[in-house]
Amino acid sequence: LKDDYLCFVAEKDGEVAGFVMASGWKRNTATHVEAAAVEERIFGEETLLVDQIGVKPEARGLGIAPALFEKLKRVATPRMTASIMHGPVRNERSIGFFAGRQGFRCVGEYHDG
Repeated sequence: LKDDYLCFVAEKDGEVAGFVMASGWKRNTATHVEAAAVEERIFGEETLLVDQIGVKPEARGLGIAPALFEKLKRVATPRMTASIMHGPVRNERSIGFFAGRQGFRCVGEYHDG
């Protein structure tokens, strides 16, 4: 990870239990960003895209994802966005995390095919 990537890792009992990865507006990691409307909504100067948050199944429910996200917010640029991928089913867990607990709002959806 270099340039404008940010990554934090959480450990539990000496092992990796979760991670959060984000990228700056210059590093385009989102799928389908070739669509101008999508790019306009999730990127811009001083915008940080929350790319991935992952927590091992056995470590879920311990507050690891919220703790990692809080760490990210402390060092983040003024604006943060997230792109939630749905496939093969709608990702309700991510929607609940971002829109419910973290206060994000959905500004649009993109459907491929």
